[in-house]
Amino acid sequence: NIILSFLIDVFIFAIFFIILKVYDDGYKTILFNYLILFFWLLVSYIIGRYHQNKKDILENITNISLSTLNFFIYFSFTYVLFYKFLDFKNNYIYWDNFIFFIKYIITSFFIQFALIIFLKNKSKSLLKWEFVGSEDSFNRLVNLIDSNKIKINFAGSIDKLLVDSKKVKNVIIEKLSDSSLKHQEKIINLYFRGENILSIIDWSEIILQRIPFNFLSSGELLNLFANITRARSFQIRLKRVSDILLSLVILLFSMPLMLFFGIIIFLEDKGPILYFQNRVGKNGLKFKICKLRTMRVNAEKDGIQWSKRNDHRITNIGRFLRASRIDELPQLFSVLIGEMSLIGPRPERPEIDSNLKRIIPYYDLRYLVKPGLSGWAQVNFPYGSSIEDSKIKLTYDFFYIKNFSFWLDLFIFFRTIRLVTRREGAISIS
Repeated sequence: NIILSFLIDVFIFAIFFIILKVYDDGYKTILFNYLILFFWLLVSYIIGRYHQNKKDILENITNISLSTLNFFIYFSFTYVLFYKFLDFKNNYIYWDNFIFFIKYIITSFFIQFALIIFLKNKSKSLLKWEFVGSEDSFNRLVNLIDSNKIKINFAGSIDKLLVDSKKVKNVIIEKLSDSSLKHQEKIINLYFRGENILSIIDWSEIILQRIPFNFLSSGELLNLFANITRARSFQIRLKRVSDILLSLVILLFSMPLMLFFGIIIFLEDKGPILYFQNRVGKNGLKFKICKLRTMRVNAEKDGIQWSKRNDHRITNIGRFLRASRIDELPQLFSVLIGEMSLIGPRPERPEIDSNLKRIIPYYDLRYLVKPGLSGWAQVNFPYGSSIEDSKIKLTYDFFYIKNFSFWLDLFIFFRTIRLVTRREGAISIS
């Protein structure tokens, strides 16, 4: 949906660009407009204009106002910055472009809002489900749902659904592959009747966007292995090249930032700027990561502990660094040498890792891929301060492993940018 919204904005811009013949003003003006468009798309995503809720009028107005305000500021700033280069004579072209973007923004708001209403209405059909299977599995599945919008009714048997033919239902089948021949025929009848039929794993993957390990069978485990095997050629090479290029670019722009905050870290308590930790990487191999120090010196003199909200061990500047994730930037060097990736499951400390392996089933599967600075678990479940939290985050890691691709990495990368710029929490387990 976000990609669709993004493409619609680009399409609207192209139409206006052609109709209003902005390209007649020369290549300098075209470059100027593309810079403005890039910023408009970026700020729209970060502020949340592509995530509007049609029922929350106040949220919509806030997102629209913030996007427009940022646009005006950036438009003026870019104009001043490129004033001599653009050579806008008598400011005519400037105001001409300004009016062009106002028309574009107004049109974009109306079309995007109509799109959101359409998508919300379309998604309503996936909010009510019928469950076929045991009551124990039904209760475990209900406990996974963190939204009060999704409703699951316990049907029990397929026969009950076949009798009720008043309306089409969405159906979750507990064990689709293990069904008897007679059972499978009834499932086929449901399909011919128009029902949307999914297994528990498929339903969790599509609706919850995570894969719960307590429903994993040997077949689903093999699928996890198979997907990584299929992706070992082109996708993994593309991921590695992207890691190197993006890490170099981010390091280039963030180096002054790291130096600045490094000085502040030292001035606050005269302690070391950097902090090194052992972590567990791909295939269970240990490696060291480097972070900007966010905790007091000797913070773990009483032993390793989970980080938590309002942790007294975190320094004043450390709270800001964690919320903005600036403390993670030195790990880009681990990405460059190949021990980590930009995107992947977050690597754990060996002491915590060994404990989690004893408690959580299939925990080792998260090390089928390289650990990352950010991951699917981090952009969906940012806080992790207990074993229960680790269990939930592992279900997101399984989703990432099963659906591993360059495009999913790219999506997580932009989700991470949005999370960081909005400072939506980042208490790491370290």
